[in-house]
Amino acid sequence: MMKTNINEEGSWSDSYVTGIPEIDRQHKGFFDLLDEAGSNLGAGDYKKLNQVIKRLEEYSEFHFDYEERLISEAGFKDAESHIEKHRFFIKKVEELKLEHSFLNPGLTGRLIGFMKKWFISHILFHDRDFTDVVRDYLNNRG
Repeated sequence: MMKTNINEEGSWSDSYVTGIPEIDRQHKGFFDLLDEAGSNLGAGDYKKLNQVIKRLEEYSEFHFDYEERLISEAGFKDAESHIEKHRFFIKKVEELKLEHSFLNPGLTGRLIGFMKKWFISHILFHDRDFTDVVRDYLNNRG
């Protein structure tokens, strides 16, 4: 069940709504993953941490592919810059995955902190840049 009360602590709230139903549904899925990670991970729980990292990789691959395809089809002028921000996220997750392989005990907190900071700011600021263009595109295509 998706939570709909996420705030500055990393929970979903209406302030994250883009008005693009599929993007919003996917973003809520990210917040569910963040909530699960924050609730279920202990500092030394490497097996669960591995599962979260794996799900984060799968999520970002699916979500970024969808979003990038959509902004390109819609003709968003800064698509390349936006895609670069996604690449940064993917690279960071790869670094965290490598740290996990070395059983870094501080990784859980760093992973959750990174997820909160990057994704929340990405939705609130960078995704806002394309929402009008994409909504117009979706409303005008047959």
